[in-house]
Amino acid sequence: EVAENAGDVLLEHNRFADDRVGVRFAGASPRAVVIGNTFQHDKDAGLWAVRAAPDDPRGGPITVRENRFNADRSGIVAGNIALLVERNQFDQPLESAVHLIGAGAVIRSNNISGSGATGIAAENAHGAIIEANEIEHVTAYAVMVRGSAGVLVRGNRVHNCGYGFGFVLGDPRSPSTAVDNTIIEPRFDGIDVVGDSPILRRNRVLGPRALALHVVDYRPPGGADVPAQPVLDGNNFRANQVQVAADSRTGEAARR
Repeated sequence: EVAENAGDVLLEHNRFADDRVGVRFAGASPRAVVIGNTFQHDKDAGLWAVRAAPDDPRGGPITVRENRFNADRSGIVAGNIALLVERNQFDQPLESAVHLIGAGAVIRSNNISGSGATGIAAENAHGAIIEANEIEHVTAYAVMVRGSAGVLVRGNRVHNCGYGFGFVLGDPRSPSTAVDNTIIEPRFDGIDVVGDSPILRRNRVLGPRALALHVVDYRPPGGADVPAQPVLDGNNFRANQVQVAADSRTGEAARR
């Protein structure tokens, strides 16, 4: 347990196994580094860094680097605490390798492999960067962005997952962006867009078994439809039969 505003913390070459949470940060921790540790079979998360409101980012992020997470429920749960998560290995997460809530996270150059439902989940997240990760053999989405604003998904490589990316009910005033990603042989759709309007630029979807891009409006029971209108620019969608599936009002926007 690392108290809020504890500084100059170094956690190095430790093993955390069969805990509820391996390491918990209560708030910002200037110059804190978590490096070279092993987290295994933690019931909630290997590393938990969540607070109710965004931290002051001036102290710099907590660095989480070159650790190994194996068969935790979630490897990392991060919310409103500045984190730089890079060059970690996540194997067989039960629910997600990384779960982001709120603001303050950069997830870069990690390797995620195994049967967990989702690789990286950004839920009600703001301004997160998900970049240059390798994600393979997860059962559902490699990256799921739900109810979020201004999330950047860039330069990731995804192969043999259930789905590539999902964008669901984002903030149209601050759309999320996926750029320069490669999705190879998803078992279902490459990119799903549901009631969201992300910017999709220079992405490649190769050999999907269902659709390269699936765009649908969100229709809540008894409420008004939420249109899905992604902005497409220079993507390469190589589907088996159908390039883009679109519902009524989204069709024209989806094909541009």
